[in-house]
Amino acid sequence: MRHYQDALSPLGGCRVALSALSSQLMSLGALLAAYELKQSGQGIAVAHVDSQGYTLDNSKMDSEVFGLWLAGECYER
Repeated sequence: MRHYQDALSPLGGCRVALSALSSQLMSLGALLAAYELKQSGQGIAVAHVDSQGYTLDNSKMDSEVFGLWLAGECYER
């Protein structure tokens, strides 16, 4: 975002909006990035862009478990 703002400043700058991505974990990452940019004084928006529909291919049903630690200590002492 900062790169685009710098590069496009001669043309009046740009506006950036983030949207939810393909997974909950990536969507949370986009939201946290927007939060950090907003805290640093950057103008950022989060938009909800929904798909019109989707289908699942059962032959590719693989799943992985992810963990995300946001704040505090990971383990009790």
